[in-house]
Formats: sequence, structure tokens, C-alpha cells
Amino acid sequence: MILVCFTDQKFARRLIQSEGELLIQHASDCPVETTMVIRAALTSLAGALSLIAAGPGLAEGDHADAFHAPPGAADCIWAAVPQAMREAVEVARSIDEISAAVAPLDAGGPARMRAIAVGCGVPATGVEPAEIAQHVIVPKTMEIWSRNQLKAGYDVEADTLARVWGATPASARAQFAAWFSGDLDMATAPLDAVKPVMDQIGLTGDDATRLVLFYVGGRALLEQMGGTA
Repeated sequence: MILVCFTDQKFARRLIQSEGELLIQHASDCPVETTMVIRAALTSLAGALSLIAAGPGLAEGDHADAFHAPPGAADCIWAAVPQAMREAVEVARSIDEISAAVAPLDAGGPARMRAIAVGCGVPATGVEPAEIAQHVIVPKTMEIWSRNQLKAGYDVEADTLARVWGATPASARAQFAAWFSGDLDMATAPLDAVKPVMDQIGLTGDDATRLVLFYVGGRALLEQMGGTA
């Protein structure tokens, strides 16, 4: 059993983890030696998602400028993911659930991911098409998951996130995408860039900041790949 402690009691109360593998407690109730912040949980989720295609995941320095999808390909790739899988991502409440939702994409190696990408116009030569698909599906999945967690934990509506995103400058978006493509370390997170986003949403606190960073990071990388919300 892994003990996950949150500084925000409201979020801890509402976040439901599957199969009893993660025990949710408020930070004030957690022994210091067993405390884990939400970043650890989200980083584990990103790690699980990075395994959906063969080859490297979204490793540090592996930024979207090295991966180019033809116009319309990113949205096509997400639409080509089986509907049942996309629906499972939408309702996933935990790391286990979202990992289980995307796990079938890894069945049989990269062939399925490659076929999806090539079918959406990604060239079969050059960068591995399965990696292009991965660079679309990972941020899209994380964007959906973090958006839903912000709604469940903080009552932040999707329309609010969309409005705030529309007002986010390109320079900040580039920082978010670069961080999301790296190691997801809060020590290198673009906190100055995300603060205006937090202010407009009306959230404070470390837990909320981490969720917002995962939302804007996933959305920014997806946008770089040519995807839309």
C-alpha cells in the first residue's frame, strides 16, 4: 500500500483511487516519513502513459520541435483511438484506471500505434510514426485527466480553463510544453508563467498548482503537435 498525502483536504476527500492501492489522507494526518505529494502520483501516471508506444517516452530534451505531425493529424490520431478507450479516459478517476484505459494500445508492440499514425497521414519514414502518435496521446490523456480532477477537486469548469488558456501568451505556452516534455520535476516547473493562470482560475496551493501545470503542460504540447481541445 502507498500512502499519498495531500495538503488540500477538499481535493484529498474527492479524489478516489481504485483497488485500495493508494490510501488518501490529509497531510496533517500523515507521518513525515511516509508523506508523498501529488507530484509523485502524477509523475507515476505520466510514466505509465509514456509506455503506450514502443521506444522512448517523453524524456528530458525530447521536445515536440523534434516531432512534426501533418496538419490535422493530431486530432485524427486521437479520434482513431477506440471510442471505448477514449470514454474510459474521460471517466478515469485514478492512476490505475487511466493506465488500464490506455494499456491496450501497447498490446503487440508499436504496430497498432504506427498504423494509427500512418492512417492519419504521418509519413512512414523519418521519425517513428508510433512516437508521433505517442506525443499526441500522452498529452491529450493528461489534459483530460487533469481537467477532470480540477473539476472534481476544485469545481473548476472546463469553460473556465478554456477561457484562461485562450488568454495565455505563446511564450508561457512554450514553457509549459517544454516542462511537460521533460522530467515533470516541480523544481524546474515554470511557476512564474503558471501564476497568472492560477490567479485567473482563482486557485492557490501546491496541489492545485501541480494539477494546473499538468493541464497546461499537456494542452501546450498537444497544441505544438497540431492538436485542438
